[in-house]
Amino acid sequence: MNMGVKDKDGKICYVIGVTKAICKKIDKSFGDTVAITICERV
Repeated sequence: MNMGVKDKDGKICYVIGVTKAICKKIDKSFGDTVAITICERV
């Protein structure tokens, strides 16, 4: 979701909700940055 947030280069950043269960599994918490790869379903 576009929340109007931009990175240091001025590019638009998107926000993706992540469940508590997934955060626990990947050892992340609120406010942490994660890398996401999105692939098209075929």
